Amino acid sequence: MSLISEKFLSAVNRELELDESVCWADRPNSFYSIQRTIALFLFGIPWNISLLFALTENFSEEQPTYIIILVMPFCLIGIYLFLSPLLEWRKARNSLYVISNQRAFTIQTLGRTSV
Repeated sequence: MSLISEKFLSAVNRELELDESVCWADRPNSFYSIQRTIALFLFGIPWNISLLFALTENFSEEQPTYIIILVMPFCLIGIYLFLSPLLEWRKARNSLYVISNQRAFTIQTLGRTSV
């Protein structure tokens, strides 16, 4: 466990019980996590192009503001589709898999630690 950073080491020590010891601990492969979301990213390209086309067509004329409110969720979905590989990479970099002599658990340190 010497390759584990201090933030993970303290989180593991807080989680372990008195008679429990760590047998194995490792971090997930960040590259594999990014590979799983490439399809979302590729789908986001035509999604955002069509959304941009629709917005430019509607903004060339005078449209009521409710059109903007109706389109806003689709814009947020498009942003998520583009950022999904980055978000998965960040999640993988802040995760740790631990197997102890009594159980197996995952620690995630995104903002606050969750087990």
